[in-house]
Amino acid sequence: MSNATTVNRNELIKAHYHRVRIIALKRLKKLPRFITLDEVISHGSLGLIDAAERYDPERGCAFATYATTRINGAILDGLREFEGERRDHRKEFYEEDVSDFIVPSPEGYDPCASSVQEDLRECVQKAVMALPKRERTAILLHEFKGLKLKEVAKIMGVTTTRIWQVRRDAFNHLRESLADIKDCF
Repeated sequence: MSNATTVNRNELIKAHYHRVRIIALKRLKKLPRFITLDEVISHGSLGLIDAAERYDPERGCAFATYATTRINGAILDGLREFEGERRDHRKEFYEEDVSDFIVPSPEGYDPCASSVQEDLRECVQKAVMALPKRERTAILLHEFKGLKLKEVAKIMGVTTTRIWQVRRDAFNHLRESLADIKDCF
C-alpha cells in the first residue's frame, strides 16, 4: 500500500468514525444488556477500517453508504460469533436448577461486605425463587441471563406476547413480595 493510499485511508476513517458510534448506539438498543457499547463499537471499527481499505470510488457508490453497510456487517458478524457460544448453553440452562443462577455473589467476594447488601440479595433471591416456575424461568432468562424476549419465548415454547405477560405478572408478584422488605431482615 503506498503512502498516499495510507493517508487517504486514514482520512476516510477519521472523517467517518462518528458513523461507527451512531450505528453502534442504534444496534445496542436491541441487544441484551450484558453486551457493552465498547464491544459493539469495536466490531464496527473493524468494519470501517475494512471499508476504507476496500472502497473503490469508481463503482459509483458514496463512501458513507459503503461504510455504513460494512460497519453494520462487521457488528453483526461479531455478534454472531458471540451468539454461537451462547446458543450451545441455552438448552442446558433451561434444564438446570435455576437457583444456581439467581443473584450470583460477586467475584472475589469480600467478607467485610455489608451484611445489609447480603440480606437484600437473599431477600430478592427468596422472592424470585418463590415465583411460579414459568414466571421464575422467564425472569431468570431475560433479566439475569440477558436473553431477548424472543429467545426466551422460543426456549419456553410460547409467543413473545405471552412472555411479556408472564414477565409482567412476575414483576407484580415481586413487588408484592418485596413491598414490606423489612420482613427479610
